[in-house]
Amino acid sequence: MTTHPELDKLLAGAPSPFSDSVLPNAFRDTPDVPEIHAEARDRLLAAIEHCRREQVNALQVITGDPGEGKTHLLAWMRRRAEESWSQPGSGPVALAPIEPMRSVDRVFHHLLHETVRHLRRPLAIHAHADSAIESPFDLVMWRAILRMVRLLADAPWVDGSLSTLLRSLTQHRPERFLAAFAELMAEAWRTMGEDFVVGAARLPELAGIDSEVLRTALLYPDPAKRSDVVEWMGGASLADDRLEKLGTRLVLDGEDGAWRGLSTVLQLSRLADVSLVLALDQIEGTERLGEEAVSALMTALAEVFNAPGAAVIAIFCQTQIWPRMRDRAQEQARDRLDDQPALVLRSLTPEQAAALVAARMRRFWHGVDQTPPSPFYPWERETVLQEIRSANLRTPRAVLNHFRALLAGRRPAPDRAAHAPSAREVVRVRFAAIVEEESRKPPRLPEARADVVQGMLRETFKAAWVAGRRASGARIESVEQVRLRQRPAPGTRVTLERGGTRRRVYFEANNSTHGGSAAAAARRLKAVLRTGAAERVLLLRESALPLPPMARELVVELSPHGAVLWLDDGDVAPLSAFESLLNAAAAGDIPVPEAEARQAALEQLERLGALLDRAAAAAFDDAKEHRPAAAADAPTLARVRKYLRDQRSIETLPVLAERLTLPVDVIHAAVEALRVQGILDLVQDRSRVHVALLRPED
Repeated sequence: MTTHPELDKLLAGAPSPFSDSVLPNAFRDTPDVPEIHAEARDRLLAAIEHCRREQVNALQVITGDPGEGKTHLLAWMRRRAEESWSQPGSGPVALAPIEPMRSVDRVFHHLLHETVRHLRRPLAIHAHADSAIESPFDLVMWRAILRMVRLLADAPWVDGSLSTLLRSLTQHRPERFLAAFAELMAEAWRTMGEDFVVGAARLPELAGIDSEVLRTALLYPDPAKRSDVVEWMGGASLADDRLEKLGTRLVLDGEDGAWRGLSTVLQLSRLADVSLVLALDQIEGTERLGEEAVSALMTALAEVFNAPGAAVIAIFCQTQIWPRMRDRAQEQARDRLDDQPALVLRSLTPEQAAALVAARMRRFWHGVDQTPPSPFYPWERETVLQEIRSANLRTPRAVLNHFRALLAGRRPAPDRAAHAPSAREVVRVRFAAIVEEESRKPPRLPEARADVVQGMLRETFKAAWVAGRRASGARIESVEQVRLRQRPAPGTRVTLERGGTRRRVYFEANNSTHGGSAAAAARRLKAVLRTGAAERVLLLRESALPLPPMARELVVELSPHGAVLWLDDGDVAPLSAFESLLNAAAAGDIPVPEAEARQAALEQLERLGALLDRAAAAAFDDAKEHRPAAAADAPTLARVRKYLRDQRSIETLPVLAERLTLPVDVIHAAVEALRVQGILDLVQDRSRVHVALLRPED
């Protein structure tokens, strides 16, 4: 038997069992204690069952102080959802965490993108054995389509041959073997796809669903169109040629289209009998955008509540902040928010806190393959309870932090301010963890990445303004939002002064590959100049995404008062981590006020400061005309072709520009010319970044 000194040595040489006191998101697991927040768990499960039974949506607000376990509760909900997939006879549940809003004018697009993005997150292998089901999104779509097949087979308006074919697709227990059904459906699609789409639109069970969105979504069984359908349903602004492939001109990146897409997802989930949980965590981050944003979010959630569906909308918020956010909602939205009383998470009892300590220690000893004399070792149960009572530990985070300190050989003092790490150190450590977490998340659409860039460059300018930091030698005088035709524009206006010259620069981010959507952004930039709202305008765009021709022509017209500020992945990734840091600070998940977190991040992240300087420098760049290249000359085409032939036959556009030391817009023009000539193809990676692929040469 292992002696106590040997156990103590193992404990001293390993990471603390209590080190992860902050759960970063719902997809990280820690030991669970079922009796903690049992009331909230029961309330959520009851809401899911109510929605499934009554075929209605429900809204449940759950509040608690920082560290009380809101995200842990969300992680438990995610595990329950995954378990529901592998339990025969139980109704499947799909969880879609929704990150805090980024823009006042894109609420429904944000909800749609976050919902589809997380429903597409691959399931753990053990969650489902069916090869057709890689994600909850697959489950929703195939079950909904299967339901339509069964309904259409008995519909009086379906002719005999189609009815016979539809019945043949459901002979072999397709609910249990969706993979076989998916293969049969893909094979049959060649002959009956168009008739199926037309017939399904007439089903009474689909009455009220948006017909155009439904027609496009029902192309999902076609293997050649499936990836385009999925991206489109997530709010991607597809290029015109990809929309033509789907037979639609509708894009879901505007608010009207996004609402049509989101309501369709809700109705398809209900048809599929998949309980959808839309979970909004760290909702406090929305306050950063102002009262108008909070009101817009609350109004949008009320509309989702009223839409046809069977979803649970779960809102997690700090107890002291929720009343303020609720009061900013319009009256009709408040009525929906109050439909079900908010549930306040209860403080831990000493027994629950002790169970949490035991769960952490049990996992540790199991991990090192040891069985200590007590599950609480190196303590006894009574010692643990005494510590909990004497220190008045009432939240899971307080319990974990206290016992982590005990293991480190020092009891937490009543006042540790003198020994507390600086805000800079706290931010440095948390930033490292956030960067790692960001790499694990499913990729965002380029449209969502543009929203991140837009919001976080605004926050960077705010941080520099408050700190008195200059940007490219210019003094920042104000950071504000512009209104066009009485509506807030999506961009930001910054007033700068340098050498006695004052300039107002308006910037807006856009990554759309749809000509109309990108052109709309360019027109807003023109309107800002025309109305005198700013002297300079900037379009922020990822260099991997060439401007569509329509937008490129409009951007040319902005010169010399406008420019495209091209960004690469090295610019976007820190901005995404910056956003997560500010959301964590707003939610109380790091012991640093949001303003201090903003300042510390600006001090530590060189890329934030560099982007700030680039944007400010462009505001005073009078000598250079910023005209995106319309065409590439023959030597440039030859250089690009030679690189792809001799070095790498597949390469991203930003890397091509870097390796050939050419402006990125010149590379865009060259790649487009070579594509037209049939020399290369433009493909997209999982983040929808354009990649040049050399075709085989004769």
